[in-house]
Parts: sequence; structure tokens; C-alpha cells
Amino acid sequence: MSSSSDTFSTERFRYLSQIRHKVVVRALSRLEGDEKSSFAQKEITINQKLEELAQGLLENAKKEAVKFSRGRAAVKKYK
Repeated sequence: MSSSSDTFSTERFRYLSQIRHKVVVRALSRLEGDEKSSFAQKEITINQKLEELAQGLLENAKKEAVKFSRGRAAVKKYK
């Protein structure tokens, strides 16, 4: 899934998160005991960072929606 500008979008983040989930679940199913526990602990840290990134994408989307709404209102005002 690559675009000509190769920008990082919400859709791309969702796609990559889905693939990552499948990989993590597969890895966990292959591990046992302490290895599984250690892997899971590391995943918690990584997931927290991914959550922060997702929050940033959400905030950007909200800002873009507000800009769009204001722009549309301005266009209607000048019609």
C-alpha cells in the first residue's frame, strides 16, 4: 500500500496496525512461558507509543475538519 507521495495517513496507519496485530498474535501463539511474558511486556510499551501516534492523527483530523467547516462557511457567506 504505497502512494506516489508516500504520506502517512490515518488510512495507512489503520492498515499497518491491522498487519501488525496479525504478526503479534502469530508471534504470541508461537511463544511459551517467560518468552511470551517478556514479549507481551515489550508490546505494552510499543502499544503505548502507537496509541500516542493514533491520538496525534485524531487531533490532526479534527483540526482539518474544523478548517474545512470554516472554509465552507466562508464560501457560503460570499455566494
